[in-house]
Amino acid sequence: MNSGPMSNATTRTFSLIALGLHLVLVLVRPISDPDIWWHLRTGGYILQTRSIPRSDIYSFTAFGKPWIAHEWLSEVAMYGVYHFLSWVGLIVIFALISAAVFFYVGYHCKAPLYLIILAILISHAAALVVLRDPRPRLLTLGFSAAFFVIIREFVRTGKSTALWILPALMIIWVNAHAGYPLGFVFILLAFVVLMSGKNRGNVRQLVVVLALCVGAVLLNPHGVRMLWYPFETQFSAIQMAVISEWNAPNFKQLNTLPFLFLILVVLATLGLSRKRISGFDLLCLVMALFMSLRSYRHVSVLSLVAIPVLAEHSWDLISSEERVQRILEKSVPLILLAVVGIIHLPALYQTIRHPIDLSEDPVSATAFLEQTRLPDNIFSKYDWNDYLIWNAPSRKVFIDGRADMYGDEFLAEYVRLYTEGNNWEAIFEQFGVRTIMIDVSSPLASEIRNKGDWTEVYRDNQAIIFTKR
Repeated sequence: MNSGPMSNATTRTFSLIALGLHLVLVLVRPISDPDIWWHLRTGGYILQTRSIPRSDIYSFTAFGKPWIAHEWLSEVAMYGVYHFLSWVGLIVIFALISAAVFFYVGYHCKAPLYLIILAILISHAAALVVLRDPRPRLLTLGFSAAFFVIIREFVRTGKSTALWILPALMIIWVNAHAGYPLGFVFILLAFVVLMSGKNRGNVRQLVVVLALCVGAVLLNPHGVRMLWYPFETQFSAIQMAVISEWNAPNFKQLNTLPFLFLILVVLATLGLSRKRISGFDLLCLVMALFMSLRSYRHVSVLSLVAIPVLAEHSWDLISSEERVQRILEKSVPLILLAVVGIIHLPALYQTIRHPIDLSEDPVSATAFLEQTRLPDNIFSKYDWNDYLIWNAPSRKVFIDGRADMYGDEFLAEYVRLYTEGNNWEAIFEQFGVRTIMIDVSSPLASEIRNKGDWTEVYRDNQAIIFTKR
Protein backbone atom coordinates (compact mmCIF):
# COMPACT_ATOMS: atom_id res chain seq x y z
CA MET A 1 0.00 0.00 0.00
CA ASN A 2 1.28 3.44 -0.87
CA SER A 3 1.23 5.97 1.94
CA GLY A 4 0.00 8.89 -0.19
CA PRO A 5 -1.41 11.84 1.73
CA MET A 6 -2.27 9.61 4.67
CA SER A 7 1.26 9.66 6.06
CA ASN A 8 0.44 10.09 9.72
CA ALA A 9 1.13 6.73 11.39
CA THR A 10 -1.68 7.18 13.92
CA THR A 11 -4.23 7.91 11.20
CA ARG A 12 -3.09 4.90 9.18
CA THR A 13 -3.30 2.58 12.17
CA PHE A 14 -6.70 3.95 13.13
CA SER A 15 -7.98 3.42 9.57
CA LEU A 16 -6.64 -0.14 9.32
CA ILE A 17 -8.14 -1.12 12.68
CA ALA A 18 -11.49 0.34 11.66
CA LEU A 19 -11.37 -1.53 8.33
CA GLY A 20 -10.39 -4.79 10.02
CA LEU A 21 -13.21 -4.52 12.55
CA HIS A 22 -15.72 -3.88 9.78
CA LEU A 23 -14.56 -6.75 7.55
CA VAL A 24 -14.65 -9.21 10.44
CA LEU A 25 -17.76 -8.08 12.29
CA VAL A 26 -19.91 -7.78 9.17
CA LEU A 27 -19.54 -11.56 8.84
CA VAL A 28 -20.11 -12.37 12.50
CA ARG A 29 -23.72 -13.31 11.94
CA PRO A 30 -25.75 -16.43 12.79
CA ILE A 31 -25.10 -19.34 10.42
CA SER A 32 -28.06 -19.98 8.12
CA ASP A 33 -26.56 -22.13 5.36
CA PRO A 34 -28.15 -25.64 5.44
CA ASP A 35 -25.01 -27.24 3.99
CA ILE A 36 -23.15 -26.54 7.24
CA TRP A 37 -24.69 -29.69 8.76
CA TRP A 38 -23.37 -32.26 6.28
CA HIS A 39 -20.01 -30.46 5.96
CA LEU A 40 -19.47 -30.78 9.72
CA ARG A 41 -20.75 -34.33 9.82
CA THR A 42 -18.32 -35.31 7.05
CA GLY A 43 -15.41 -33.62 8.82
CA GLY A 44 -16.26 -35.49 12.01
CA TYR A 45 -16.59 -38.77 10.13
CA ILE A 46 -13.14 -38.36 8.54
CA LEU A 47 -11.48 -37.58 11.87
CA GLN A 48 -13.22 -40.45 13.66
CA THR A 49 -12.63 -43.11 11.00
CA ARG A 50 -9.36 -41.63 9.68
CA SER A 51 -10.62 -42.27 6.17
CA ILE A 52 -12.18 -40.19 3.42
CA PRO A 53 -15.59 -41.51 2.29
CA ARG A 54 -15.57 -42.82 -1.28
CA SER A 55 -19.29 -43.63 -1.44
CA ASP A 56 -22.51 -42.19 -0.08
CA ILE A 57 -23.05 -42.66 3.66
CA TYR A 58 -26.05 -40.37 4.28
CA SER A 59 -28.96 -41.47 2.07
CA PHE A 60 -31.08 -44.56 1.56
CA THR A 61 -31.75 -43.70 -2.11
CA ALA A 62 -28.09 -43.62 -3.18
CA PHE A 63 -26.35 -45.45 -0.33
CA GLY A 64 -23.03 -46.86 -1.55
CA LYS A 65 -23.04 -44.79 -4.74
CA PRO A 66 -19.59 -43.30 -5.56
CA TRP A 67 -19.14 -39.90 -3.94
CA ILE A 68 -16.33 -37.45 -4.67
CA ALA A 69 -15.77 -35.81 -1.27
CA HIS A 70 -13.69 -33.05 -2.86
CA GLU A 71 -13.94 -30.68 0.14
CA TRP A 72 -12.60 -33.18 2.66
CA LEU A 73 -9.71 -31.02 3.89
CA SER A 74 -11.97 -27.99 4.43
CA GLU A 75 -14.51 -30.14 6.25
CA VAL A 76 -11.88 -31.56 8.59
CA ALA A 77 -10.70 -28.03 9.38
CA MET A 78 -14.28 -26.80 9.92
CA TYR A 79 -15.10 -29.65 12.25
CA GLY A 80 -11.86 -29.14 14.19
CA VAL A 81 -12.60 -25.45 14.70
CA TYR A 82 -16.19 -26.21 15.71
CA HIS A 83 -15.07 -28.96 18.09
CA PHE A 84 -12.58 -26.77 19.96
CA LEU A 85 -14.14 -23.31 19.60
CA SER A 86 -17.89 -24.02 19.17
CA TRP A 87 -20.20 -22.23 16.73
CA VAL A 88 -19.03 -18.71 17.59
CA GLY A 89 -15.40 -19.72 17.09
CA LEU A 90 -16.22 -21.20 13.67
CA ILE A 91 -17.97 -17.98 12.62
CA VAL A 92 -15.15 -15.74 13.86
CA ILE A 93 -12.33 -17.83 12.31
CA PHE A 94 -13.95 -17.76 8.88
CA ALA A 95 -14.64 -14.03 9.23
CA LEU A 96 -10.96 -13.48 10.02
CA ILE A 97 -9.92 -15.52 6.98
CA SER A 98 -12.22 -13.48 4.74
CA ALA A 99 -10.88 -10.20 6.12
CA ALA A 100 -7.28 -11.38 5.64
CA VAL A 101 -7.98 -12.18 1.97
CA PHE A 102 -9.20 -8.65 1.25
CA PHE A 103 -6.34 -7.11 3.26
CA TYR A 104 -3.89 -9.20 1.24
CA VAL A 105 -5.21 -7.98 -2.11
CA GLY A 106 -5.36 -4.38 -0.86
CA TYR A 107 -1.79 -4.55 0.41
CA HIS A 108 -0.55 -5.12 -3.14
CA CYS A 109 -2.35 -2.12 -4.64
CA LYS A 110 -0.39 0.95 -5.74
CA ALA A 111 -2.61 3.71 -4.35
CA PRO A 112 -3.13 5.78 -1.17
CA LEU A 113 -4.53 3.89 1.80
CA TYR A 114 -7.91 5.65 1.92
CA LEU A 115 -8.59 4.77 -1.75
CA ILE A 116 -7.63 1.15 -1.12
CA ILE A 117 -10.01 1.10 1.85
CA LEU A 118 -12.83 2.47 -0.30
CA ALA A 119 -12.12 -0.08 -3.02
CA ILE A 120 -12.15 -2.89 -0.46
CA LEU A 121 -15.39 -1.66 1.09
CA ILE A 122 -17.21 -1.49 -2.25
CA SER A 123 -15.89 -4.86 -3.40
CA HIS A 124 -16.45 -6.59 -0.07
CA ALA A 125 -20.06 -5.32 0.11
CA ALA A 126 -20.75 -6.96 -3.26
CA ALA A 127 -19.15 -10.24 -2.14
CA LEU A 128 -21.30 -10.44 0.99
CA VAL A 129 -24.04 -12.08 -1.04
CA VAL A 130 -21.92 -15.27 -0.99
CA LEU A 131 -19.66 -14.78 2.06
CA ARG A 132 -22.29 -14.85 4.79
CA ASP A 133 -21.63 -18.32 6.20
CA PRO A 134 -18.61 -20.55 6.92
CA ARG A 135 -18.24 -22.61 3.76
CA PRO A 136 -15.38 -24.52 2.08
CA ARG A 137 -15.65 -22.17 -0.90
CA LEU A 138 -14.13 -19.40 1.26
CA LEU A 139 -10.81 -21.20 0.81
CA THR A 140 -11.27 -20.89 -2.94
CA LEU A 141 -11.58 -17.15 -2.38
CA GLY A 142 -8.27 -17.15 -0.51
CA PHE A 143 -6.40 -19.23 -3.06
CA SER A 144 -7.87 -17.20 -5.92
CA ALA A 145 -6.53 -14.05 -4.26
CA ALA A 146 -3.06 -15.58 -3.92
CA PHE A 147 -2.95 -16.72 -7.55
CA PHE A 148 -4.31 -13.37 -8.81
CA VAL A 149 -1.86 -11.24 -6.82
CA ILE A 150 1.22 -13.37 -7.51
CA ILE A 151 0.55 -13.75 -11.23
CA ARG A 152 -0.40 -10.08 -11.60
CA GLU A 153 2.88 -9.06 -10.02
CA PHE A 154 4.77 -11.46 -12.28
CA VAL A 155 3.12 -10.03 -15.41
CA ARG A 156 3.86 -6.45 -14.29
CA THR A 157 7.44 -6.82 -13.05
CA GLY A 158 8.75 -10.16 -14.32
CA LYS A 159 9.73 -11.18 -10.78
CA SER A 160 9.13 -14.92 -10.50
CA THR A 161 10.19 -15.74 -6.94
CA ALA A 162 6.65 -16.02 -5.57
CA LEU A 163 5.47 -17.79 -8.73
CA TRP A 164 6.95 -21.09 -7.57
CA ILE A 165 4.72 -21.12 -4.50
CA LEU A 166 1.66 -21.71 -6.69
CA PRO A 167 2.06 -25.50 -7.22
CA ALA A 168 2.29 -26.01 -3.44
CA LEU A 169 -0.86 -23.91 -2.97
CA MET A 170 -2.59 -25.95 -5.67
CA ILE A 171 -2.01 -29.16 -3.70
CA ILE A 172 -3.93 -27.72 -0.76
CA TRP A 173 -6.56 -26.08 -2.96
CA VAL A 174 -7.55 -29.23 -4.86
CA ASN A 175 -8.11 -31.03 -1.54
CA ALA A 176 -10.04 -28.14 -0.01
CA HIS A 177 -12.51 -27.20 -2.74
CA ALA A 178 -13.26 -27.94 -6.40
CA GLY A 179 -12.88 -24.26 -7.33
CA TYR A 180 -9.20 -24.81 -8.13
CA PRO A 181 -9.65 -24.33 -11.96
CA LEU A 182 -9.73 -20.58 -11.22
CA GLY A 183 -6.00 -20.81 -10.58
CA PHE A 184 -5.47 -22.19 -14.08
CA VAL A 185 -7.68 -19.44 -15.52
CA PHE A 186 -5.40 -16.76 -14.02
CA ILE A 187 -2.32 -18.56 -15.39
CA LEU A 188 -3.82 -18.84 -18.88
CA LEU A 189 -4.87 -15.18 -18.91
CA ALA A 190 -1.32 -14.21 -18.00
CA PHE A 191 -0.05 -16.47 -20.80
CA VAL A 192 -2.27 -14.64 -23.33
CA VAL A 193 -1.02 -11.24 -22.12
CA LEU A 194 2.66 -12.22 -22.22
CA MET A 195 2.37 -13.81 -25.65
CA SER A 196 0.73 -10.68 -27.05
CA GLY A 197 3.28 -8.33 -25.49
CA LYS A 198 7.01 -7.79 -25.38
CA ASN A 199 7.77 -10.06 -22.41
CA ARG A 200 7.61 -13.40 -24.18
CA GLY A 201 10.76 -14.46 -22.39
CA ASN A 202 8.73 -14.92 -19.21
CA VAL A 203 6.34 -17.36 -20.89
CA ARG A 204 8.66 -20.32 -20.31
CA GLN A 205 8.51 -19.90 -16.51
CA LEU A 206 4.75 -19.64 -16.66
CA VAL A 207 4.49 -22.83 -18.70
CA VAL A 208 6.63 -24.70 -16.17
CA VAL A 209 4.46 -23.45 -13.30
CA LEU A 210 1.34 -24.47 -15.24
CA ALA A 211 2.71 -28.00 -15.71
CA LEU A 212 3.64 -28.25 -12.02
CA CYS A 213 0.13 -27.11 -11.03
CA VAL A 214 -1.43 -29.77 -13.26
CA GLY A 215 0.73 -32.35 -11.52
CA ALA A 216 -0.27 -30.90 -8.14
CA VAL A 217 -3.96 -31.47 -8.95
CA LEU A 218 -3.29 -35.21 -9.15
CA LEU A 219 -2.16 -35.26 -5.50
CA ASN A 220 -5.60 -35.92 -4.05
CA PRO A 221 -7.51 -38.99 -2.82
CA HIS A 222 -9.50 -39.20 -6.07
CA GLY A 223 -6.54 -38.97 -8.42
CA VAL A 224 -7.05 -38.04 -12.08
CA ARG A 225 -10.84 -37.88 -11.53
CA MET A 226 -10.45 -34.39 -10.04
CA LEU A 227 -9.19 -33.04 -13.37
CA TRP A 228 -12.70 -32.99 -14.86
CA TYR A 229 -14.92 -33.25 -11.79
CA PRO A 230 -15.31 -29.44 -11.31
CA PHE A 231 -16.75 -29.10 -14.82
CA GLU A 232 -19.44 -31.76 -14.47
CA THR A 233 -21.87 -29.45 -12.66
CA GLN A 234 -21.12 -26.24 -14.56
CA PHE A 235 -23.62 -26.93 -17.34
CA SER A 236 -26.36 -28.70 -15.39
CA ALA A 237 -29.62 -26.83 -16.02
CA ILE A 238 -31.44 -28.51 -13.13
CA GLN A 239 -28.68 -27.74 -10.61
CA MET A 240 -28.50 -24.16 -11.84
CA ALA A 241 -32.25 -23.89 -11.25
CA VAL A 242 -32.51 -25.70 -7.91
CA ILE A 243 -29.37 -24.45 -6.12
CA SER A 244 -29.88 -20.74 -5.52
CA GLU A 245 -26.21 -19.78 -5.48
CA TRP A 246 -25.83 -21.12 -9.02
CA ASN A 247 -28.56 -18.79 -10.29
CA ALA A 248 -27.81 -15.65 -12.25
CA PRO A 249 -28.10 -12.55 -10.03
CA ASN A 250 -31.56 -11.01 -9.85
CA PHE A 251 -31.06 -7.27 -9.55
CA LYS A 252 -34.61 -6.86 -8.28
CA GLN A 253 -33.41 -8.37 -5.00
CA LEU A 254 -31.86 -6.01 -2.47
CA ASN A 255 -28.90 -8.25 -1.64
CA THR A 256 -27.61 -8.05 -5.23
CA LEU A 257 -27.62 -4.24 -5.41
CA PRO A 258 -24.05 -3.92 -4.01
CA PHE A 259 -22.94 -6.19 -6.86
CA LEU A 260 -24.66 -3.93 -9.40
CA PHE A 261 -23.10 -0.90 -7.72
CA LEU A 262 -19.64 -2.50 -7.98
CA ILE A 263 -20.09 -3.05 -11.72
CA LEU A 264 -21.21 0.54 -12.28
CA VAL A 265 -18.38 2.00 -10.18
CA VAL A 266 -15.76 -0.07 -12.03
CA LEU A 267 -17.14 1.01 -15.42
CA ALA A 268 -17.31 4.67 -14.35
CA THR A 269 -13.79 4.63 -12.91
CA LEU A 270 -12.27 3.05 -16.01
CA GLY A 271 -14.24 5.39 -18.27
CA LEU A 272 -13.07 8.54 -16.49
CA SER A 273 -9.51 7.50 -15.71
CA ARG A 274 -6.75 8.59 -18.06
CA LYS A 275 -4.67 5.61 -16.98
CA ARG A 276 -4.79 2.69 -19.38
CA ILE A 277 -5.85 -0.59 -17.80
CA SER A 278 -3.31 -3.39 -18.11
CA GLY A 279 -4.11 -6.36 -20.32
CA PHE A 280 -4.08 -8.79 -17.40
CA ASP A 281 -6.44 -6.66 -15.27
CA LEU A 282 -8.81 -6.23 -18.20
CA LEU A 283 -8.95 -9.94 -19.00
CA CYS A 284 -9.46 -10.81 -15.32
CA LEU A 285 -12.30 -8.27 -15.05
CA VAL A 286 -14.03 -9.61 -18.16
CA MET A 287 -13.62 -13.20 -17.00
CA ALA A 288 -14.89 -12.48 -13.47
CA LEU A 289 -17.80 -10.38 -14.73
CA PHE A 290 -18.90 -13.14 -17.10
CA MET A 291 -18.72 -15.74 -14.33
CA SER A 292 -20.60 -13.61 -11.79
CA LEU A 293 -23.37 -12.65 -14.22
CA ARG A 294 -23.86 -16.31 -15.04
CA SER A 295 -23.87 -17.41 -11.41
CA TYR A 296 -23.88 -15.10 -8.41
CA ARG A 297 -21.68 -17.43 -6.34
CA HIS A 298 -18.77 -16.07 -8.41
CA VAL A 299 -19.37 -12.45 -7.39
CA SER A 300 -16.56 -12.88 -4.87
CA VAL A 301 -14.07 -13.44 -7.72
CA LEU A 302 -15.08 -10.14 -9.31
CA SER A 303 -14.77 -8.43 -5.94
CA LEU A 304 -11.11 -9.51 -5.70
CA VAL A 305 -9.97 -8.46 -9.16
CA ALA A 306 -11.87 -5.16 -8.90
CA ILE A 307 -9.93 -3.91 -5.85
CA PRO A 308 -6.65 -2.90 -7.58
CA VAL A 309 -8.55 -1.56 -10.59
CA LEU A 310 -10.73 0.68 -8.43
CA ALA A 311 -7.92 1.85 -6.15
CA GLU A 312 -5.28 2.53 -8.77
CA HIS A 313 -7.54 4.11 -11.40
CA SER A 314 -9.45 6.27 -8.91
CA TRP A 315 -6.07 7.61 -7.72
CA ASP A 316 -5.44 8.74 -11.29
CA LEU A 317 -8.73 10.65 -11.13
CA ILE A 318 -8.14 12.56 -7.89
CA SER A 319 -4.34 12.72 -7.64
CA SER A 320 -4.50 16.47 -8.36
CA GLU A 321 -7.58 17.14 -6.18
CA GLU A 322 -6.08 17.84 -2.76
CA ARG A 323 -9.37 18.95 -1.21
CA VAL A 324 -11.07 15.70 -2.20
CA GLN A 325 -8.13 13.75 -0.83
CA ARG A 326 -8.34 15.49 2.57
CA ILE A 327 -12.10 14.87 2.81
CA LEU A 328 -11.74 11.17 1.99
CA GLU A 329 -8.75 10.73 4.26
CA LYS A 330 -10.63 12.09 7.27
CA SER A 331 -14.10 10.73 6.59
CA VAL A 332 -13.40 7.10 5.64
CA PRO A 333 -12.18 5.86 9.08
CA LEU A 334 -14.90 7.82 10.90
CA ILE A 335 -17.62 6.30 8.74
CA LEU A 336 -16.17 2.83 9.35
CA LEU A 337 -16.15 3.26 13.12
CA ALA A 338 -19.72 4.56 13.05
CA VAL A 339 -20.83 1.46 11.14
CA VAL A 340 -18.97 -0.80 13.58
CA GLY A 341 -20.54 0.84 16.63
CA ILE A 342 -24.08 1.26 15.35
CA ILE A 343 -24.57 -1.90 13.28
CA HIS A 344 -21.92 -4.53 13.95
CA LEU A 345 -21.57 -4.52 17.73
CA PRO A 346 -25.31 -5.09 18.38
CA ALA A 347 -25.25 -7.87 15.76
CA LEU A 348 -22.19 -9.37 17.48
CA TYR A 349 -24.12 -9.60 20.74
CA GLN A 350 -27.03 -11.36 19.01
CA THR A 351 -24.67 -13.80 17.28
CA ILE A 352 -23.01 -14.74 20.55
CA ARG A 353 -26.44 -15.49 22.03
CA HIS A 354 -27.78 -17.34 18.97
CA PRO A 355 -24.92 -18.41 16.63
CA ILE A 356 -27.15 -20.66 14.52
CA ASP A 357 -30.24 -19.41 12.69
CA LEU A 358 -32.70 -22.28 13.10
CA SER A 359 -35.78 -20.37 11.93
CA GLU A 360 -35.92 -22.35 8.66
CA ASP A 361 -35.08 -25.72 10.22
CA PRO A 362 -37.65 -28.26 11.52
CA VAL A 363 -36.32 -28.24 15.10
CA SER A 364 -39.53 -29.29 16.88
CA ALA A 365 -40.56 -31.76 14.18
CA THR A 366 -37.15 -33.46 14.26
CA ALA A 367 -37.31 -33.72 18.04
CA PHE A 368 -40.73 -35.38 17.75
CA LEU A 369 -39.39 -37.67 15.02
CA GLU A 370 -36.60 -38.91 17.26
CA GLN A 371 -38.56 -39.07 20.53
CA THR A 372 -41.40 -41.14 19.05
CA ARG A 373 -39.01 -43.26 16.99
CA LEU A 374 -41.00 -42.92 13.80
CA PRO A 375 -40.07 -45.49 11.16
CA ASP A 376 -37.48 -45.13 8.41
CA ASN A 377 -37.21 -44.37 5.50
CA ILE A 378 -37.86 -40.64 5.80
CA PHE A 379 -38.75 -38.29 2.96
CA SER A 380 -38.22 -34.61 3.75
CA LYS A 381 -37.83 -31.14 2.27
CA TYR A 382 -34.55 -30.61 0.37
CA ASP A 383 -32.86 -28.27 2.89
CA TRP A 384 -34.25 -30.13 5.91
CA ASN A 385 -32.39 -33.28 4.97
CA ASP A 386 -29.10 -31.52 5.71
CA TYR A 387 -30.41 -30.66 9.18
CA LEU A 388 -31.38 -34.32 9.70
CA ILE A 389 -27.88 -35.52 8.75
CA TRP A 390 -26.44 -33.69 11.76
CA ASN A 391 -29.35 -33.75 14.22
CA ALA A 392 -30.69 -37.24 13.52
CA PRO A 393 -27.45 -39.04 12.59
CA SER A 394 -28.92 -42.52 12.85
CA ARG A 395 -31.33 -41.74 10.02
CA LYS A 396 -30.69 -41.97 6.30
CA VAL A 397 -32.17 -39.22 4.11
CA PHE A 398 -33.88 -39.20 0.72
CA ILE A 399 -31.65 -36.47 -0.76
CA ASP A 400 -29.40 -33.72 0.59
CA GLY A 401 -27.21 -30.79 -0.44
CA ARG A 402 -24.72 -32.95 -2.37
CA ALA A 403 -26.78 -32.48 -5.53
CA ASP A 404 -23.96 -33.45 -7.89
CA MET A 405 -23.72 -36.91 -6.31
CA TYR A 406 -27.41 -37.74 -6.90
CA GLY A 407 -27.33 -36.70 -10.55
CA ASP A 408 -29.56 -34.47 -12.65
CA GLU A 409 -32.24 -37.05 -13.36
CA PHE A 410 -32.84 -37.90 -9.72
CA LEU A 411 -32.72 -34.23 -8.68
CA ALA A 412 -35.27 -33.27 -11.36
CA GLU A 413 -37.53 -36.15 -10.27
CA TYR A 414 -37.34 -34.95 -6.66
CA VAL A 415 -38.24 -31.38 -7.65
CA ARG A 416 -41.29 -32.55 -9.63
CA LEU A 417 -42.32 -34.81 -6.77
CA TYR A 418 -42.07 -32.13 -4.08
CA THR A 419 -43.50 -29.20 -6.00
CA GLU A 420 -46.18 -30.98 -8.04
CA GLY A 421 -46.75 -34.28 -6.25
CA ASN A 422 -45.70 -35.99 -9.47
CA ASN A 423 -45.86 -39.82 -9.19
CA TRP A 424 -45.21 -39.61 -5.45
CA GLU A 425 -46.91 -42.87 -4.46
CA ALA A 426 -44.89 -44.99 -6.87
CA ILE A 427 -41.61 -43.29 -5.87
CA PHE A 428 -42.28 -43.70 -2.16
CA GLU A 429 -43.13 -47.35 -2.71
CA GLN A 430 -39.98 -47.84 -4.79
CA PHE A 431 -37.73 -46.50 -2.03
CA GLY A 432 -39.70 -47.84 0.91
CA VAL A 433 -40.60 -44.43 2.37
CA ARG A 434 -42.54 -44.86 5.63
CA THR A 435 -42.32 -41.37 7.17
CA ILE A 436 -42.81 -37.99 5.48
CA MET A 437 -41.74 -34.67 7.05
CA ILE A 438 -42.48 -31.74 4.76
CA ASP A 439 -43.57 -28.11 4.74
CA VAL A 440 -47.10 -27.85 6.09
CA SER A 441 -48.16 -25.66 3.16
CA SER A 442 -46.55 -27.66 0.36
CA PRO A 443 -48.71 -29.03 -2.51
CA LEU A 444 -47.43 -32.52 -1.69
CA ALA A 445 -48.89 -32.27 1.82
CA SER A 446 -52.33 -31.66 0.33
CA GLU A 447 -51.95 -34.69 -1.93
CA ILE A 448 -50.98 -36.97 0.97
CA ARG A 449 -53.85 -35.81 3.22
CA ASN A 450 -56.32 -37.20 0.71
CA LYS A 451 -54.86 -40.70 0.88
CA GLY A 452 -56.19 -43.08 3.49
CA ASP A 453 -53.01 -45.12 3.86
CA TRP A 454 -51.08 -42.20 5.39
CA THR A 455 -51.70 -40.85 8.90
CA GLU A 456 -50.89 -37.35 10.11
CA VAL A 457 -49.01 -37.71 13.41
CA TYR A 458 -47.54 -34.23 13.89
CA ARG A 459 -48.12 -30.67 12.79
CA ASP A 460 -46.83 -27.22 13.73
CA ASN A 461 -46.67 -23.90 11.90
CA GLN A 462 -43.70 -25.12 9.89
CA ALA A 463 -43.79 -28.87 9.37
CA ILE A 464 -46.21 -31.74 9.07
CA ILE A 465 -45.35 -35.42 9.55
CA PHE A 466 -47.15 -38.42 8.03
CA THR A 467 -46.49 -42.10 8.60
CA LYS A 468 -47.51 -45.08 6.51
CA ARG A 469 -50.29 -47.14 8.04
